Amino acid sequence: AFDAKDTNLDEIIPMTEHFAKKILGVTVNLCKEFALPAKLPWKNVLLAFDHGLNNRQAVEKSLGEQKFKVYEESNVMEYARSEASSKPTLHIIENSIRPRGDTMGKSPDQLNADSRPYLELRGYALAFGLRYFASKDYLDPETWTWFPTNRLPGGEVACGFWGPGPGFRGVRFCWSGPGGSLPDVGARLAMPVSLKT
Repeated sequence: AFDAKDTNLDEIIPMTEHFAKKILGVTVNLCKEFALPAKLPWKNVLLAFDHGLNNRQAVEKSLGEQKFKVYEESNVMEYARSEASSKPTLHIIENSIRPRGDTMGKSPDQLNADSRPYLELRGYALAFGLRYFASKDYLDPETWTWFPTNRLPGGEVACGFWGPGPGFRGVRFCWSGPGGSLPDVGARLAMPVSLKT
């Protein structure tokens, strides 16, 4: 673990607040609202701040406002847990274009079985938008990220990635079976940050 002061947290907080205001249309003071941790598992982090959006709103605001094309194999509102949270949420993830090595090649069922908190589709849309807003590059240009808890009624599991083209250049949300695994597909650990009471 790293002391928060030895990470980029102090830089990404104001960037996230600027992104929230300019792209999401909401003013937030993250340090006032959330009990930010003193230690972080990663040195370089990215935030997924959700002020109460459903999957559709997160995709349209975070990605659509920045003129991304978005492909949806199934409507993003059809997955489990697509509805808005009743309270603002904040998750800290590793700021890495690839999912974590220890998640690569595992199926969604295997990932769910380890009981770790993984980034969901909505958080991915928000983190993807922030990463582009801050550094003008993309998550997953060569990999995919599973969202193990976001499943269609038939059990298929959502995943997201950047499709560089040439046929389609944009963010893609697709699905695959819960027991399947591929070497270039992993998941992103998401550290939840609690609201201050």
